[in-house]
Amino acid sequence: MNSSAHTPGHARKVPWGAFWRLVLIQAQNSFNEKGAQFLLIPLGVWLYGAEGDLEYPLGAIIVLPFILFSPFVGWLSDRFCKARIIQFMALLQICVLAGMYWSLRVHNLNGAILWFCVFAVQATVFSPAKKGIVKDIVGTSRMGFASGIVEMASILSLLIGQIGIFIWFRYLLEPSTDTIWHRWLGEGFFQWFDAWLKPSGINDGWYAASFPCLVFLLLAVPVAASSFRLPRYAPGGGRPFSWSLFYEHFHQLGKLWKNRNLRVSEMGIGYFWFFGGTVMLMTIQMAKEISGGGDDFSSVGAVLMAWMSGGNGAGGAFSPP
Repeated sequence: MNSSAHTPGHARKVPWGAFWRLVLIQAQNSFNEKGAQFLLIPLGVWLYGAEGDLEYPLGAIIVLPFILFSPFVGWLSDRFCKARIIQFMALLQICVLAGMYWSLRVHNLNGAILWFCVFAVQATVFSPAKKGIVKDIVGTSRMGFASGIVEMASILSLLIGQIGIFIWFRYLLEPSTDTIWHRWLGEGFFQWFDAWLKPSGINDGWYAASFPCLVFLLLAVPVAASSFRLPRYAPGGGRPFSWSLFYEHFHQLGKLWKNRNLRVSEMGIGYFWFFGGTVMLMTIQMAKEISGGGDDFSSVGAVLMAWMSGGNGAGGAFSPP
């Protein structure tokens, strides 16, 4: 177990290879989480039309584990080796994607949603471990730069997941026969590929959701393997387990509310994320109304998401330091 995390950041050589490996691992986890969510949303629209409101429970599923378990997962990150937690979560992601793929393949929407619930818990446990190990790897003097890179990669992965998955779903629902991939690989390749993954030969929403999920699963394997090359550092927390970890944060909100600086800061951050989540739900609702809940929902949704994401990226690029 490496104990160099307790030395000053300038007194040791930073293992930048491990840091960039961490960036890749957390970016892929963020992309797969958002990709899984944005596969289920158009699938729900394909199944139920404009009346399908799957985006609302999926949004709640992502948020609830962070609200309920944040102190407990923070305690886990302090009490145990963060690299081991990341490795276990990377392996759990493979199990989640495998279960989700199989559920989609056998047309079991409830099973896919259940596996997505497990994915949300996985992301909650993964978050403090990947943020905490950044300091262990780069030291305190480089924390600002390193944290900025990690967060930028995470946000970029989420945005690509939101837009790209909508486009991919639409393509698989009604694939084009005149793309650069068809010209390079030939129609025979795609006929064989479809016969292997889609024996029925029918383009439908289940296939459009299950095939990307399979790709996510295959890509997650080498990334999970790379997590075992992360350096291990001795955990710094010694607090014993207590059941109060599951509810003490509700009491701590009262203390936060009494401090004006903290109160105003947290209200601003909370409003920002509330507004962003609301706009995303409104965008999905607009896409359903414009498309009438038809096959064009994913195309319209991708365009609207691209405009929203472009504004997010431009705001970050032009904001003052």
